[in-house]
Amino acid sequence: ALVCAIAVNLAVGALPSSVTKLDTTAMQMFDLSEQTLDTLSELNTDVEIYWIVTTGAEDTYIQTLLELYAEKTDKLRFSKKDPNAVPTFVKTYFTEDVQDNSLVIKSGDRYQCVSYGDIFVMDQMAYLMYGEQNFTFEGETALTGGILYVTNENVPKIYAITNHGEAELPEGIANSIKRQGMEIVDLSLLTSAQIPEDADGIMLYGPQRDISKEEKTLLSAYLKNGGSLLYATGDPTVGNEQPVLDSLLTEYGIIPHTGMVGEADTNRFYTGSPALLLPDLYAHSITNPLRDAKYQVIMPYSKSLEVDPDCPDTMQVTELLVTSKDAFAKQGDNEEAKKEEGDLEGPFAVATASEDQTTGARVVCIGAAAQYFLDDNFNTLVSGGNQDFFLNALSWMCEYEDGISIHAKDLAYETLTIENSTAGLWIVILLLIPVGYVIFGAVRFVQRKRR
Repeated sequence: ALVCAIAVNLAVGALPSSVTKLDTTAMQMFDLSEQTLDTLSELNTDVEIYWIVTTGAEDTYIQTLLELYAEKTDKLRFSKKDPNAVPTFVKTYFTEDVQDNSLVIKSGDRYQCVSYGDIFVMDQMAYLMYGEQNFTFEGETALTGGILYVTNENVPKIYAITNHGEAELPEGIANSIKRQGMEIVDLSLLTSAQIPEDADGIMLYGPQRDISKEEKTLLSAYLKNGGSLLYATGDPTVGNEQPVLDSLLTEYGIIPHTGMVGEADTNRFYTGSPALLLPDLYAHSITNPLRDAKYQVIMPYSKSLEVDPDCPDTMQVTELLVTSKDAFAKQGDNEEAKKEEGDLEGPFAVATASEDQTTGARVVCIGAAAQYFLDDNFNTLVSGGNQDFFLNALSWMCEYEDGISIHAKDLAYETLTIENSTAGLWIVILLLIPVGYVIFGAVRFVQRKRR
């Protein structure tokens, strides 16, 4: 029996941790996504991950995740590097002081550094406003994105147009784009005679001023050669008409309208503000991952986008996000979010995707005000749905299928808040009744013993 017990223990010990360990965490921290499993199974080049950590300071979450990745493929290995023992090695990759439990993902000559703050990400807005330290675990997002980045020979490069008062991408979104294996580079068309040849896509993120006719000529030529464009509009409540840019979009079957869209259906806007739209997600490569996971996208202060009925048959235009028929559109720069006489009636598209079947050009248009669309507050309301929509749009625009996003895991503990009127009932059910049964049982046991 002893020999058998030892043999069984040795056999079980030889099994991978994915078989012998159960993920009992509330958010299934170590339940790898389908994209990660596909990425690891398709690896055909060696990947080395250096775990920068002082001996004794190892984070168990990161260790478990690294072990899971290494078990899925023989092409990936990880090793610890103590910054006190090998300071020269660490300085090769990190120019500043490095936090314990940071990672370096490397394949050949390409590498990507992932800091501890990129893995455990704190909600800065909640901390500044409420003093709450809420963290999300983005280890899988960082690891899979890093692996894709170092193993893909052709990293999609997206040029962000500047000098029109464009909104700034939030730092967290910019980091997510990088972790998805894409690169954002600023581009001024005032100083460039043409769009760079290595541009996989162009982004116009919330310009407050119109582009010039010369800039339109450059962008039009780029799109006619099979280029791609993502355009997120500015705030419709401040009257930023952009006829030149609108004429470019019209060439691809999209007609932007001025004026803010509101929603009269109380089930289709966020509580308290009809201008915070919760539209339907129509089927498309961009929205299908969100539809399958039953995520929502919130569209704050949106313009309406009309599909041009006279666009060529070779132009395939898809409405991505659509309001209810009870929605209304204001005229001009009206900020009133209530339905009034003279308002246009819905439904309205507030995000569209267009593809030229002849040239291969792709155009994505987001009607929500760019400075709010990716804001942490709004993105948090829909559990990251806006971020995922944006990343998926960039990926589709660049024809980069590996860029579909992986959701972060929330580390915050959920609490149950009950009213005082029901607290007494719960105390009786959960405490007094069980204790009463134990006392009753003990008394009966003693009585029977004495007999």
